[in-house]
Amino acid sequence: MKTVHIGHHFYGSGNVGDDFMMAGFLRGLNHTSINLTCCVPYPRDTLIRRFPKITWLPYSPETRARAISEADLWLGLGGSPFQSTVSTWFEDHLTEEASLCTKYHKPMVFLGIGGQENEAYKRPKLHAVIAQADYFWVRDAISYKTLISNGISKDKVSLKADLAHLFFKSQTFPKLCPSRLSTALNFDYKEWKNLNRVILSLEALKPVEQIWLSQELRKLPGAEQDLYEQLSPEQQVKWRLQLIDKPQNSLESIITHWPSSEWVISSRFHTTLAAAWAGSKAVVIDINTKLGAVAEECGYQALSPESDPSQFLEALVNAKAPKRELLSQKADLAQASVTEFITLLNR
Repeated sequence: MKTVHIGHHFYGSGNVGDDFMMAGFLRGLNHTSINLTCCVPYPRDTLIRRFPKITWLPYSPETRARAISEADLWLGLGGSPFQSTVSTWFEDHLTEEASLCTKYHKPMVFLGIGGQENEAYKRPKLHAVIAQADYFWVRDAISYKTLISNGISKDKVSLKADLAHLFFKSQTFPKLCPSRLSTALNFDYKEWKNLNRVILSLEALKPVEQIWLSQELRKLPGAEQDLYEQLSPEQQVKWRLQLIDKPQNSLESIITHWPSSEWVISSRFHTTLAAAWAGSKAVVIDINTKLGAVAEECGYQALSPESDPSQFLEALVNAKAPKRELLSQKADLAQASVTEFITLLNR
């Protein structure tokens, strides 16, 4: 039986979008017999409970080296590995992982991934990791074009879709609530100066319920819970803060309690995908190429954070939910990427 080491280390950090993606990947394997390992620097209890098929290991230099040395292949699974604006945390990690793969002669592939900003691809350390990799299955057209424009051969890149589609397709979201308005807002440690003006403008929709969704469990600067505390006292009364993730619950239970809303305003990748599967009309705040890509994939309008509040209101009024056929095609593409990965692994 082949052993695959999942080299991305963000699982368990408190972002349930990562779990949605992992659940999709495991469904895509469709009972294929593979040993899976992953080293993470976070508490592993929830990961072990939700994903018992994976051997979750501590994030120590010795454990990482041993896991890679014992694997047949290194897998960069999901997320946006090509990023550098917030910090070099991912760049530093990938550089160390690539060095270990070189030391132990292990192939590297990336599956279900995207980029966060175009500048990251040109950074010497990240460019070296990209050049070392054997293959990429990317989740959006922007990432596909950017890799090729940075010198990666078309023979090494395949345009597919995010793996979370496989999980969302298998779930039944609650019935859409007309005139319910939800937000999922994150600005990656940055301030959103338009926050209160945009939120106030949305009152023109006359929503029957207003839900402040948080995809992130942690109170990070510029993330949902931090932004909620920046609302005026009058607005905080109107909005109900709801953490999407409850670590003690299964992912299926989380979808069962999903607040399917007529309107959604989002700067979260996987909440945008979930909103699409729930049938919501949405507008995406284009804070980086990742968000622009998911808007394009779902047919939603993307607006700059600096856009006038009236533009957000107009975009929601005119928004349309993606057709189920489009989303099913994305799920099929995601499944194809996993199937192709299995074929490559077994060569």
